[in-house]
Amino acid sequence: MLRLISYLFGFGCVWFVAALSHAQQMQETAEYPTTLVDAIQEYHAGKYLEAGALFQRAHENQPSARTLRGLGLVEYQLKHHARAVQMLTAAINDTRKALTPELKLEAEALIRKMLAYLGQYRIAVSPAGATLTVDGSPADVSGQPLLLEVGEHLLSVRSPGYQPQERQLNVRGGETEDLHFDLVQEPPAVPEVIAPVPSLL
Repeated sequence: MLRLISYLFGFGCVWFVAALSHAQQMQETAEYPTTLVDAIQEYHAGKYLEAGALFQRAHENQPSARTLRGLGLVEYQLKHHARAVQMLTAAINDTRKALTPELKLEAEALIRKMLAYLGQYRIAVSPAGATLTVDGSPADVSGQPLLLEVGEHLLSVRSPGYQPQERQLNVRGGETEDLHFDLVQEPPAVPEVIAPVPSLL
């Protein structure tokens, strides 16, 4: 009898959690169209920060090429060109609610325009696994160029057991370059030799 009660109780808990999760998903699905409409209205009203927050909420509920496009357009209006290129490129490649051919052409034209305001750098580091930071923030450039806004930037590469390297870049926009960082191993530590203390006896 106790086993039966325990089984029924456990089944009831699982059912309750599943039902609660389903209800939450239904609520998020119902909110998605309203959130998207609100985001578009804020965007056309020139309230780009508010539009970005709403597009982000819609993307978290139902990620798709359309929400990525909205985020990319917001970043473009805020003049965050590197972020906008990343978002619009992701939108072009995303198959969830894929962009129409016309919207893809529009996004590609906007990307070409923004690349004139950015520097593109293909980064190669040695040893493998060395970490790159840009202006103090970690940067992941695996398989894609590093996009930098116009201005001065400090690139730093570090790896345990190697001497770090830094490079200052002055980005003017439109340049495409290859950058190589070959770290040099730290010299082996020289053991400290302690001279014997002369005996006073």
